[in-house]
Amino acid sequence: MYRLLAGHLANHSNLEVSQKMSTAVHSASLATDRDDDQFFYGPVTDYLLVGGFSIILYFIVSMFMSSRDFTLTFLYLAGVLAWVVNWPHFAATNLRLYGSRDAIRQYPLTATLIPVVILVGMLTALYWPQTVAPYFVKLFLIWSPYHFSGQTVGVTLIYARRAGYQFTRFERTALSSFVFGTFFYTLALTESHLGTETYYDIVIPTFGIPDWTPHVVAPWMWGSLALFLCSFVHKCYAHGKLFPLIILVPSIAQLFWFIIGSRLAGYYELVPFFHSLQYLLVASSMKMVEQSERSPGKSQVLRSMIAWGAGILLLGVVLFWLFPRVLESWIGVPMFLALGVSAAAVQLHHFFVDGVIWKLKRKTVSHPLMLNARRVFRSLPSS
Repeated sequence: MYRLLAGHLANHSNLEVSQKMSTAVHSASLATDRDDDQFFYGPVTDYLLVGGFSIILYFIVSMFMSSRDFTLTFLYLAGVLAWVVNWPHFAATNLRLYGSRDAIRQYPLTATLIPVVILVGMLTALYWPQTVAPYFVKLFLIWSPYHFSGQTVGVTLIYARRAGYQFTRFERTALSSFVFGTFFYTLALTESHLGTETYYDIVIPTFGIPDWTPHVVAPWMWGSLALFLCSFVHKCYAHGKLFPLIILVPSIAQLFWFIIGSRLAGYYELVPFFHSLQYLLVASSMKMVEQSERSPGKSQVLRSMIAWGAGILLLGVVLFWLFPRVLESWIGVPMFLALGVSAAAVQLHHFFVDGVIWKLKRKTVSHPLMLNARRVFRSLPSS
């Protein structure tokens, strides 16, 4: 698991919290009962970015896994992709929360209290690098794949709602048990021995849980997958139609990320990139819909999207490249310690915020997530 998170400086994105939606413009063209609203952009884009690309890439990497040069190339690629996908994905969350006064007022405690808590934790970890830093970083290392799992379930539920697929309590429990089971199984394998792991020169102890724990989690995980797939097939049969298979793609992709591809060097390090692609698909779609409902024409929306993309790229560099160097210069902490602790702090903040701002119960969140961004954009006048 720590090998995965060592590449986790490659994660996350945003969508500014929408202000009040304009219903006067494009109201007729933005109805949500169209077939193309099953996707954020379209079938090819969605199937690839939500997880299909990562599944295809697994088989490509498997063909060349014996080549050391190929593996090293992929490890280098994971580092490069962090700058353009993973870091912006984190930055997007910050831009969504702090991009407007309305957003801050909507989530006052999340916007003000959580950063203080994270900052205190980070400074404490930097002050006591041998005693506090390992557990501060370990919290991030454990929470990160848990967060991945939460996103997988959330994206699955969005696609299901778009397709008119109503999850029963049983089906949702089976889905969550499987997806989070992949996380618990990977965690159990990592923690079922006494020892240490290293993250940016920070030595992190393992819990040393009983070595039979993975053998208990595995049947639960596989059984939940079987129940979820059987319920999907049964519902298709009961309704006399095949529901969109994209409902299954996020959870099957996570099976490749955490289980099937976990021992495939070069592939496993790209898992944060896959997660970030998935996040940016949703985030950019939401941003485009929000801007399209507020802007009079395509050119204004394009300018806004370009500015948003440039903003999250720049903010990502500030958070993950500049911030640790400022800590090294101002506080005098070693660079590797600053890199590890600051990365953990930024991502812990991201996990807290994401758990709040993506609640589908809010109309300002659920409404744009149910529309096809490409269609909404095309409905705008050219000027």
